[in-house]
Amino acid sequence: MRRDFLYAFRLLRGSPGFTAVAILTLALGIGANTAIFSVVNAVLLRPLPLRAPERLVFLIASRAESRYPFSVPAYETIRDRNHSFSSMTSFCQQGLTLTGVGEPERLPAALVTASFFTTLESQPLLGRAFRPGEDQPGANPVAIISHSLWQRRFAADRGVLGKTLTLDNNVATIVGVMPPAYGFPFPRTDV
Repeated sequence: MRRDFLYAFRLLRGSPGFTAVAILTLALGIGANTAIFSVVNAVLLRPLPLRAPERLVFLIASRAESRYPFSVPAYETIRDRNHSFSSMTSFCQQGLTLTGVGEPERLPAALVTASFFTTLESQPLLGRAFRPGEDQPGANPVAIISHSLWQRRFAADRGVLGKTLTLDNNVATIVGVMPPAYGFPFPRTDV
């Protein structure tokens, strides 16, 4: 191996232009890989803002041509027949339009079952999590808002609990505010 290194060194010393291009190429490649990994780590690989993320299992139905979420009846059947998981929840992403508090704004939202925060062992910074039955048809709509929405639209008013939001012409009562770094189930969820 020593002879191989000496031979390589002699070849590189003999052609300084090639050596400079090779070193520059390696430096750029290593720098680019480092930058890309930093972005991938921050966006995809960082741990979830949850107490025990290694205990979570994410289920999604799939067909050969696409992936799609479970329907509500399918989720309820799986939940009711579950013998493997300590708790289950369901969520889906949706955009909602906030009106009645300043200018209308389209908000990234997550529709979740009442067991969402219990399953994820998470608690709001202010207020409370959802109670059983609050996700049932006919129940009074309730909402938990993000820390950024609380600051942006409610000026971090601690009296926000109990106030109402009009989301797509449906009125929901604010029951909680999440901590600043909580970005789950989607990176930017306001409601």
